[in-house]
Amino acid sequence: MPQLPDLLFPSADLSLAELCAARLDGELMAVDDGFTSVDQPLTLALRLQSVRSLLAGRVVLEGQSALWAHGFRSLPPTPHQGCTPSGTRRRAVGSARIVVREVVLPPGDIETHHGVRLTSMLRTAVDIARGADTFGEVQLGQLAELLAAASATPDDCLAQLTRSRNTPNRVRALGRLCEAFALAERNDRPGCGGASASADAVHVVHRVDAPHRIQHPVEMGGVAHLEDEPADRQSVA
Repeated sequence: MPQLPDLLFPSADLSLAELCAARLDGELMAVDDGFTSVDQPLTLALRLQSVRSLLAGRVVLEGQSALWAHGFRSLPPTPHQGCTPSGTRRRAVGSARIVVREVVLPPGDIETHHGVRLTSMLRTAVDIARGADTFGEVQLGQLAELLAAASATPDDCLAQLTRSRNTPNRVRALGRLCEAFALAERNDRPGCGGASASADAVHVVHRVDAPHRIQHPVEMGGVAHLEDEPADRQSVA
């Protein structure tokens, strides 16, 4: 009897109803739109294989989808999140299962695994910190674990945030990243209070400097940075 592939999709041989029945019987589990044995480890390769068909051309998996692919979110987002480097020609996405945007994406922010491109752990962490309007304990824990897995430092995150003058939501991201670093420190050292660490990690003072600029003096990880956001923000990530 031929061995089944690691990931199964509905086909002429196995209908969606049969796959769903096997999942209800405890034989299979879902991986995005695919199915795999309950004994199969949920690896990066398996997650990426399940979304490969969505990533046409130069589309890169990003944001919550990259967080899931890297293994720090249990369920994939709906829809998936993808991007293409700005200035590149891309084909129209033919699926409602993914939303694709155009962003500033240096080559160093992209990793390729098993033929699929996705944002690096560091880039994903900064994107998550900048972008999510809903950010509670679950999201904070995911961010802390992602930063730890990436061996990222506050200086790494600050450098990532300040490469472009027009990066939106930098102050929001700095605050969330500092909370995540404080949480990671508490997890490494049980009983260590994280409130003072979080307060010491970032200090933000807002002031209006000119009619068209709002500047934010920021200190993160002992590194001073003057944040300069245009009043008319451009959509640059």
